[in-house]
Amino acid sequence: MASTEEQIRTEVFRSKLPALPKERVFNLTDHTFTTTAWSIATWLFVMGAWQGFAAPLHLAIIATLFGCTVPLLFQSFLGRFFARWGVDVAFGARATYGPLGTKIVVLLFGVLPAWCWISIPAVMFGRAVNKITIGMGSTGLITNEFMWSFLCMALGLYITYKGPDWMKWSFRFATPIMLILIVAITVRMLSEWGLSNILAIRPEGLNPDPYVSFIIAVEMALGLGVSWLFQFGCYGRICKSESAAYYGTFIGWGILWAILSIPAMFVALVAGAEDIVEGVSIIGGTWVMVYLFLLVIANPSSLATNGYLISLTLRNFFPKLPWWLVVCSSFIVLLLGISRGIRLICQLHCVTGCSNHVLCWRVGN
Repeated sequence: MASTEEQIRTEVFRSKLPALPKERVFNLTDHTFTTTAWSIATWLFVMGAWQGFAAPLHLAIIATLFGCTVPLLFQSFLGRFFARWGVDVAFGARATYGPLGTKIVVLLFGVLPAWCWISIPAVMFGRAVNKITIGMGSTGLITNEFMWSFLCMALGLYITYKGPDWMKWSFRFATPIMLILIVAITVRMLSEWGLSNILAIRPEGLNPDPYVSFIIAVEMALGLGVSWLFQFGCYGRICKSESAAYYGTFIGWGILWAILSIPAMFVALVAGAEDIVEGVSIIGGTWVMVYLFLLVIANPSSLATNGYLISLTLRNFFPKLPWWLVVCSSFIVLLLGISRGIRLICQLHCVTGCSNHVLCWRVGN
């Protein structure tokens, strides 16, 4: 049986109890791996592909670098605040909105969009495995997207259920593998098609006017850059130092996000498809399997990080709910996502959490 101290430590990770310095588990590397794993999965691939679809490569890179780093340069200081006091946003926001106002603001603009978006990594996982299995000549149940999406959700939420200790070790293993695969794929794409050829491609754009299309790309990246505020408290509170909370946020959700979006831009430009899974399928070849395998590794990781944010916040507001129940609540959204309800939840996310209306609608399609 766990000791009283161990039980308290476990409860800290699952409630609004402030995390004392000795109870925190993330150093700078762990925090960066966590935020990077979140970035590498669906969000990075989808946004990178859309940036590549919006503007020529050099302009898409400028838009992403600007939008994903400039907002984070200032907003990441919030990570220091939550690391200093050991609380998350569900508690820290009370100084501004009060107890009732915090529930309204955080649930509406933080939990609800995150709860809606959590189905997307699972859906992308299912689609990626579907492409892999079909590409290997398989048929029948093993190619079923819903089954694999459900398994992705189960794996990601199991890591969420086990808490930050499991997340730390999971990302120490998964994130370096994902980074290595991205580098390998990027080198392969450049050697296959050539940077000069990719630079010469002129995408259709999001607007007939190329300058308007570029501004839309910038706005999309800015909307993404300012959308992480509710996550800062969730992981900043378990960082061992304020600098780990700040730089882990800025590096993973800012610099690395922008840089690692570039391979997805390559795929969008070469394949002429804004859907990253469809894009790599169009390109074909053995390396497509490597890219899809990367999606398979990345999406459960992203799902686990998002699931922890949702579960911790819900438990803070409704402390009588058992931990397993708030974790499993995300399965409901998966069912909506698989049954085409994802279009509705993406539109809802546009209203509550971001300004990427076109992106969310096309993902919903």
